[in-house]
Amino acid sequence: AAMGRKELRAGYDLTKAKNKLAQKLTDDEKGALRDMEAVRDILRGTYKMDAHLSTWGSITRLAMPFQYITKMGGAGLSSVGEFLRPAIVHGLQPYTEHLPELIKEIGGAGSVGIKMSIKEANLAGLVMERTLSAIRAGMSDVGDPLVSATTSAERAMNKMAHYGSKWNGLNLITDWQQAVASVMSQHRMIEAITSTSQRPDQAALLRLLGISKNTEADVARLLAQHGDTIDGVRLPNTEKWAENLTGADRIRAEDAVRVYRAAINTDVNSMISKAGIGDKPLFANTPTGRLIFQFSSFNMGAHRRVMMRGMQEDKVRFIAGTIAMTSIGMATAYAAAWRNGAERFDKFNRDIAYNPLILLAEGVDRSGVFPLFFDAANRAERVSSGLGADYRFNPIKSVLTAPGGKPPGGYTSTRVSDGKQVFGALGGPTVGMFDSAFAAARVGLDMSRGIAPKKADKNQAGSILPFNSFPGARETLQILYGNSPIFRP
Repeated sequence: AAMGRKELRAGYDLTKAKNKLAQKLTDDEKGALRDMEAVRDILRGTYKMDAHLSTWGSITRLAMPFQYITKMGGAGLSSVGEFLRPAIVHGLQPYTEHLPELIKEIGGAGSVGIKMSIKEANLAGLVMERTLSAIRAGMSDVGDPLVSATTSAERAMNKMAHYGSKWNGLNLITDWQQAVASVMSQHRMIEAITSTSQRPDQAALLRLLGISKNTEADVARLLAQHGDTIDGVRLPNTEKWAENLTGADRIRAEDAVRVYRAAINTDVNSMISKAGIGDKPLFANTPTGRLIFQFSSFNMGAHRRVMMRGMQEDKVRFIAGTIAMTSIGMATAYAAAWRNGAERFDKFNRDIAYNPLILLAEGVDRSGVFPLFFDAANRAERVSSGLGADYRFNPIKSVLTAPGGKPPGGYTSTRVSDGKQVFGALGGPTVGMFDSAFAAARVGLDMSRGIAPKKADKNQAGSILPFNSFPGARETLQILYGNSPIFRP
């Protein structure tokens, strides 16, 4: 028979249930406090200080910039897809409207309005990558406010990584991306604030960026007094907002300036992603965790700041932007295949001719819209490389390309080398040096037996050379290896 409500209550120990719930709440509170203290220590640079100041910590601080100068030569090329990320958030029409003048600004010939808008972004701490190299530090986990570069060797290695960011073009590309994003962001924010009939999506954007209704009214008043439109670009002129004001009016104006600039920062950093403190697990901030997750921190940040943010915006913008970025990603994948040498480039051409879906899958990966999912899938493919080329499996790309059939010789994505990468997939790029060491051993053994070494083994063995992947250096090595797509033997 069904148990009635009274019988259920009579057989239920309410006190025990309350105590159990109270314990769960207590544990949750302790966990939240633990996380807040950890974030505080990370900001101070004192998180797990004993581990970071140990010998192992010193080894990891040497290893990470070394991996940057060996692996990140193509970082600039990989960032090309981010040029269209503002279009996902703000739409293609506003993006194309200012694009010609922004392109001119690369050579310093942009319009006055563009220059002034970028200056406003500078005041918010943006478009300064050539000076700060924050993307380089965040992407490769080589920046730490207090414990980085505590020895001369570590300082020298960090200087080499900084030089590498200039060589691979990452700093310059990031500055231009932030310039594009900041101009569009300010234009849309000012349009929303000054609108006489504000739409719900405009109000939602302002609240998302941290502009409350009270601050919005202050900003609107200051924009009416000091704002301007030059060459079709809306300008706030925040430097003038607190001029000639005193007392409470000056305090409110200064607060409006802070909120406005913080909103620009929030919006731009959600489009041009870089790793943040809350984007990765606490373990990834320990010496061992930083080794394992090196180069994955950027994808963790992009997942929350780019994909999640884009999906919360207008769906038509998100879909249109994703299609455009996939197109750019396909071109980037083709260029990456070319940079991988003649052998990989020829195979890639044969593969996409056999199954065009391969190019589409590579384009979706390199679009950067779904970074965390593809990062995990590419790691899985590296693990499966230990079984041989015919047994490689990528949980996403293999499924996407399945209708077109598997090309002869197997399918290897452009994110993965032809060699075996099991150690690197499981333990990060530093542990992956074992893969390169084994490849070098195979080259030596083959040569001792009079057998021509595989080009994949030679390429993988050479991947531990500093700056081997950087523009110019890689092409020179390919000529020496007889694997150049330009100068073929």
